Amino acid sequence: MADAAVLADAAAGLLAQGVTLHVSGCVKACAHPAAADLTLVGRRGEYDVVLGGTTRDKPLATLDLSALLTRLQPGQEIHARLTKAARSTGPRG
Repeated sequence: MADAAVLADAAAGLLAQGVTLHVSGCVKACAHPAAADLTLVGRRGEYDVVLGGTTRDKPLATLDLSALLTRLQPGQEIHARLTKAARSTGPRG
């Protein structure tokens, strides 16, 4: 839960653009079975990073919290891909 709050804070700019974020502790997808722009699945102290998918989709990468926070910063690959996705889908709500 603490990591989820840190991740939401780090992704605040992306979330303001309409990017959807789902943080899960397992792959079962009970709480959120739908796809999100960024899905993070906690596993053994790291996160599987899924872009545009669900907890059951193949991850782009598996990163520890520090590396994930870095890659969510402007100018980094994950941030750029999420920004591009948000622009192509427009605002949601």
